[in-house]
Amino acid sequence: MFYRKSIRQRRVKKVRLSFGDFLGGVNARADKNLLSFRYSPLAYNFATPSGALTHTKGIGELVIRQKLIQPIPGESIGKLYFYKRYDPGLKAYDDKLLAYCVSKKLYYLDIEGEESEFKPLEGISFERAPVCINYRLHGDDVIIMCSEYDGMAVWDGKNPPYKVENAPKISTMCVHYERLFATVDGEKSAVWFSDDLDPTNWDISLDEAGYIEIIDEKGALQKVLKFLDYVYIFRSYGISRLTAYAEQTEFSVINLFVSSGKIFPETVTVCGDRIIFLAEDGLFSSDGISTARIAEGIFPLLEGNDNKGASSAYFNGCYYLACRADFGEQGEEGNNALLEYDVRKGRATLIRAKGITSLSVISTESVNLLAMSVEGRPAMLVGEGSFFGEPLEKYWQTPQFDFSAPGAMKVLRNVFLYTDTDIELGVVSDLGSKKVRVSGGEGERRVAVNLKGRTFRLEFACRSAHARISKVTAVCDVLEG
Repeated sequence: MFYRKSIRQRRVKKVRLSFGDFLGGVNARADKNLLSFRYSPLAYNFATPSGALTHTKGIGELVIRQKLIQPIPGESIGKLYFYKRYDPGLKAYDDKLLAYCVSKKLYYLDIEGEESEFKPLEGISFERAPVCINYRLHGDDVIIMCSEYDGMAVWDGKNPPYKVENAPKISTMCVHYERLFATVDGEKSAVWFSDDLDPTNWDISLDEAGYIEIIDEKGALQKVLKFLDYVYIFRSYGISRLTAYAEQTEFSVINLFVSSGKIFPETVTVCGDRIIFLAEDGLFSSDGISTARIAEGIFPLLEGNDNKGASSAYFNGCYYLACRADFGEQGEEGNNALLEYDVRKGRATLIRAKGITSLSVISTESVNLLAMSVEGRPAMLVGEGSFFGEPLEKYWQTPQFDFSAPGAMKVLRNVFLYTDTDIELGVVSDLGSKKVRVSGGEGERRVAVNLKGRTFRLEFACRSAHARISKVTAVCDVLEG
């Protein structure tokens, strides 16, 4: 007698999963298993303003009025400063760009001139990078340079710079009602102010210069800046506001904000109607009264990193922060990222680029650009996603997904997408991974994957200066039974 042996066949269900748009950007805070497909737990050098994955801005050689600005031979630039100067004799602007180098020397470039090379600023040097501020002194536009190690020097753009002997050793400063307000070396609990209309006079009296002591639990005074008709004082762990209109006897201070993480003073920047800054516990925006966290999704990539060397600037409606971020790789030193935060839209993107040590906005009648020092040479923000002409590697990782069939075995068969440029598609499952090169061009691309697993994620990598990836769909077979 023969018995019929029945073979049980597993049913296969085909499932399509559309990823929609990528407008959410980076969200490294939420659990990767709970994220919407609009977000990425890790991405860099991709922007998403239209919903597609496109290139961010990049970094290129500094070009001013069609002049390619040359690096300084034998020098490494640590910091750049913009000096806005009007020459009454020429009846024209004679703006300059100053460069502080690792050699402790200063150089300058005539922005409005024809030359493209920096010249040495003779007669002055600083042991540490100075802070600089533009000021109209006795009818002339001067730049005031200060260091908590070297004191104060003043340059009028024509004659050799001169030292101000009785000035305190200033670490940060701002101009408010024609006085210079400053934090100084040693006196981390006092705000100093110069004589009215004369920032070179620091003789202490009720009619001239003086200082205000602020002693409480918010820590050392790190930075001062003018905002909304007040002087804002950024402490190690908080913000205070100084009212200083006329007589010294009427100056007053109130406390506004307490931070649980230390504030990085070089990141504090006025951005239109608010101040934005980085602290150990978040990126913050203050309207002068209240302070709130911003870019919370992207902050975990910055959290825990040493950002004492960070630098910031406000340019074309965006807050830029040269900083250190965690991209999951060891061995990197110094700043390795440029954060762009659109103040109006509240959208943040990360440009992964190493070696940015300072940011400086150049704004004249004919020039508007964000200059920077990168790996010791002059540079600027550019429109394409490249680094000195070489395409920046762009990366976007999707959240993890299971095609709404948790625990079931699946085979991810195909990925459909549109891409203008060549990319590499990575597919990672709990059982393996696969990378496939995809050619860019017109029309939809079908990418055969055939990878088995229960959970998956996609990774998009692009090595072109320009990019556009959209309308991504994954198709899998779910094995049932």
